[in-house]
Amino acid sequence: MCKRVIRDSAGTFIVGFSKSLVDVETDSQNTINLISHGVIPTHTYASLVSAIKEFWARDCDIRFMNVHREANCVADNFAKMDHSCFEKWQIFMEPPTSCSNYLAHDVDGLQIPSLVVA
Repeated sequence: MCKRVIRDSAGTFIVGFSKSLVDVETDSQNTINLISHGVIPTHTYASLVSAIKEFWARDCDIRFMNVHREANCVADNFAKMDHSCFEKWQIFMEPPTSCSNYLAHDVDGLQIPSLVVA
């Protein structure tokens, strides 16, 4: 949720607003293309793409960004975790052990190299 207030130089309220903002980061440019351009009704992911586009059409600003997996190792690690133990929402007060090295790399600005074959 994005909430902003605009004031004049004296600090007097001029206008305020609130808007839902969602940033979706993925390492799959193909996924972004499918969502942005749509798919034919017989496509394997047609129902999923349709559901995402319906959510996107609501009063919510969603930005899809292509981020290389190496630049977002912590999120990639969460994505690979066993989700059978997750409830609808699970809040981690401490990072999972599997993320420790990735968090340290993020803080240091290091990236884990990988081989990209075209």
